[in-house]
Amino acid sequence: MNDCIEIMDECLQYSINFDPSHFIYFYFDKSEITIYDMYIIDKIRLLRTDFINFWFSLDNNNKIRFVSMVTNYNSVYPQIKIPNNIILF
Repeated sequence: MNDCIEIMDECLQYSINFDPSHFIYFYFDKSEITIYDMYIIDKIRLLRTDFINFWFSLDNNNKIRFVSMVTNYNSVYPQIKIPNNIILF
């Protein structure tokens, strides 16, 4: 039970302090986004502003992928190219 609590703590902490480049690169496996990637942009906004709705919008496989990404945080990742007209949060 304590493991679950620690994992959720890590996920919540990630949602507060995450770098969008890290999230885009490791969760969506992309090195660049465009204005047409509204799904990604919406997920980033939701993760930053409303973790509970973000969490419940994921299916079980994506929840597992998200937890894996957060718990296996890799500090080496490229800065994602984001157009100037996209405001992530």
